[in-house]
Amino acid sequence: MAPDIDVGTPAGVFVRSGIDEVSIGRVGRLLGEYDPSFRDRVFTSAERQYCENTRYPAQHYAARWAAKEAFVKVLDAAAPSRPLTAAQIGVVRTDDGPRLELEGDADAAFAETLVANDVSDPTRCDVSVSLTHDRDADVAAACVVVVGLTDERDRERKGGKARE
Repeated sequence: MAPDIDVGTPAGVFVRSGIDEVSIGRVGRLLGEYDPSFRDRVFTSAERQYCENTRYPAQHYAARWAAKEAFVKVLDAAAPSRPLTAAQIGVVRTDDGPRLELEGDADAAFAETLVANDVSDPTRCDVSVSLTHDRDADVAAACVVVVGLTDERDRERKGGKARE
């Protein structure tokens, strides 16, 4: 869902992206060696349910792990004022494609990033997630892109420059 733009409100654009790739084989080895503690610690129950019902679970787990890492890369360096756990960042399937579901400290860190970048209204923000995997190449990858509308008046009040 794209953010709605109120024509009467001076707005700028905040864009941040993160990308990550993961070895499917490595994730498969971790699943085999540390199961079930690894799955329970790193993935949400919805992610586990989805991945376990696929023909090749390791590639789907790997893509979700890459999405979690990509999401962390979109955060401001100072935003995670508390340590994040991977299970607080979930990837869910929707009719429109994969989406992130954030809980606890991950949700708080994302909110801190938005506020730090003058995106004070989360409804003026869209998060896009793209996943891919290739078993033959032994790689899964994810890209997370955040686009938000900033309130230029907030930036001016804070002493920043508004675009003309």
